[in-house]
Amino acid sequence: MKSVLCYGDSNTWGVVPMTDLREKRRFDFYARWPGVLQQLLGQEWRVIDEGLPGRTTVWPDPLRGRHMSGVDYLQPCLESHQPLDVIIVMLGTNDLKKRFNVDAEDVGQGIELLIDQTRNLTRSQKIAPTIIVIGPPTIIEVGVFARIFAGAHAKSLGLPSAIGKYARYSGAVFLDTSNLVSSSSVDGVHLEQSQHEILGRAVADLVMDEGANGLSFSARTSGGSCGA
Repeated sequence: MKSVLCYGDSNTWGVVPMTDLREKRRFDFYARWPGVLQQLLGQEWRVIDEGLPGRTTVWPDPLRGRHMSGVDYLQPCLESHQPLDVIIVMLGTNDLKKRFNVDAEDVGQGIELLIDQTRNLTRSQKIAPTIIVIGPPTIIEVGVFARIFAGAHAKSLGLPSAIGKYARYSGAVFLDTSNLVSSSSVDGVHLEQSQHEILGRAVADLVMDEGANGLSFSARTSGGSCGA
């Protein structure tokens, strides 16, 4: 059985778009994109969804804790689930919260560090995993997150270019979702169920295409690119 790890934030965890910060609801597994991916890949694959609401690429959150840094939790996560055939990283949205004061270029560098650490931490595997980086959708400054993400819309427009650049530098496969899915008009950062379906199908196509082309699931240490 091949395995794929989906390492992300609330859009991997499956938060239902929110109107109240105190109420956090979650889509059922098969309604969120890792579950859609599982259905499409079939029983020969095991999809592991490691989403954490609030997770950043590399930044400890001064309000929510150090564990929100994606790079800090990466080692125990990878060691828990190895061996892995595919590792999918979808992070960057939370980096653009006003409290972090970073821009798209900083997010791209955070992604690069995550990729490099992932390669180092999976070096003991007989077969190097394929790493896929998903660029998150554009942020809309509306609803309950408007103040938290003040100024994030303009910055998020630069994420496809920045994340794509650093993903390619590090030999990862890149999927740009900025023209594929949209953040909900309810809260501006989370995906509606219909968008999870679209994203899950796009990721499944990418995983299967990579396998069909012989570029993945073999002893390969670098990948191509998809999208911008």
